Amino acid sequence: MADPKTSPRKYAYSTPSFPGLLLLNSEQAKRFGGTEFDNVTSALFVIDVMARKLARRRKNFNHQVVADAVSKTIEKMQTEVNNEIQRMETFLKKEGISQRPNYSNPLERKFNISSPEVMRLTHLLQAFDTLISLIDTAWLAQKLDSDEASDFRERKTNDMSKMVKALIKHGAAARAMAYANNEVEVQKDIEKVEAQVAADKQEREAAGFVEPAAVGEDVAEVVEAAESAA
Repeated sequence: MADPKTSPRKYAYSTPSFPGLLLLNSEQAKRFGGTEFDNVTSALFVIDVMARKLARRRKNFNHQVVADAVSKTIEKMQTEVNNEIQRMETFLKKEGISQRPNYSNPLERKFNISSPEVMRLTHLLQAFDTLISLIDTAWLAQKLDSDEASDFRERKTNDMSKMVKALIKHGAAARAMAYANNEVEVQKDIEKVEAQVAADKQEREAAGFVEPAAVGEDVAEVVEAAESAA
């Protein structure tokens, strides 16, 4: 006889995902690969879930419009980065430079690709890392001086940061809407993702992973804090 206190199990919806591996070499790209990456991928999830929920309830709400807006935000930055990569590759080729630098402490982490937007974001981060590597190449080969290289890195990092912050802001607004409208189903999905993000972070830290400095943080302060905790 079944225990009357036991709640019936609910149907679990099966969602697809790809296993992903993020490998970032440059310090500028690494800053988007830790907690910042978790925040923006979580934001992308919340935006998508909330938009789908609204589309089911309101006939005049178009989920695809929201999805396209997110995609265009990422694609716009991708286009800018790709154009800069092409420009730098052409410049280095004319200078006869084919060698690329090695990096002493690359970042490597596993994650789940749960939506096309996360896939696009990952491709953008890898492209941004490639661009910084080309700038580092030109600097090491004495084709850019230190100030020129630093200015370029800072400018492109700020552009990336603005895009990431915009996506996180939209995700926060969607999250607030879910709780303000008492969307219990969406709230549970959000809490599940946030719990998984926290668990993944704990697992990384337990394995000795040191979170990279977020954009705007002082790298020296992060290193000092990590050494103090060791």
